[in-house]
Amino acid sequence: NTKISSSPVITGNNFVKNGEPIYLGEQSYPQFSGNTATENTWNTITFASDVSKDMTLEPDLPYLVRNTVSVPQAVTLTIKPGVIMDFQSSSSGLEINGTLKAVGESGNPIIFRPYYYDNENVIPGSWLGLRFTKTSVNSELENVDISYGGAYSGPPEAREFEAAIKAYQSPISLKNSVIRNNANNGVWLINSPSVIDSAQFTGHKVSTTSLPVKAVYVEGGTPEIKNSSFKDNEYGIYIKNWLNPDTNKDVLGDPKMEKNKFEGSIKADIWNINTP
Repeated sequence: NTKISSSPVITGNNFVKNGEPIYLGEQSYPQFSGNTATENTWNTITFASDVSKDMTLEPDLPYLVRNTVSVPQAVTLTIKPGVIMDFQSSSSGLEINGTLKAVGESGNPIIFRPYYYDNENVIPGSWLGLRFTKTSVNSELENVDISYGGAYSGPPEAREFEAAIKAYQSPISLKNSVIRNNANNGVWLINSPSVIDSAQFTGHKVSTTSLPVKAVYVEGGTPEIKNSSFKDNEYGIYIKNWLNPDTNKDVLGDPKMEKNKFEGSIKADIWNINTP
């Protein structure tokens, strides 16, 4: 009755006309390289279970996330340059209770996208996004490309995702990255001391709720947002206080902003709802 982990080496194979070429189940930590896949139901590596210990994903076939994969507290998921993460539906995403290290390279980014990214009918909100919970620490996103996420999940009073990146009282570092065409919010920071540096935010104009669309939503806290560009969004940076449920007191939304550029904002470049 004991779970046994496995670490096979799967390299140089060609998968043709299968259902799922590779199914990555619980306690599986394989090494992939040089594999190809054509004419399968899914031309991917199915990422089918939560992460249970430190894990590294190397570039190979795209990884397909079907539901919401969780990284537990004190566990690190490392994603190497060139990895593609595909998300099957509007109920697919990553929940980070531990640490995510997704550091790509210039010209070789890490890509987060819907599986049907090349479908002419692809829309913002095709998958959930990346959600960093209160226990998450030391997460880094650099040279990443995140598109068509931001689907709504959870009840109105406790929305869980609704952003391509959502950080709830946890710090993340987002640098040299592209955040584009997501629904509702590109990045949603809730009392989060995060740093956004040299990021590009484009095309955040679609709401699947009754709330406005923001490229960056600062709800309480003092994150840094600098050297970034905002183009063709409904709101560029949207600022609001946050009611701390533990103390029942407002936390001021007071981001530190410098050297950001705005173009084509539909409602406002920077909007502070607390300012008369």
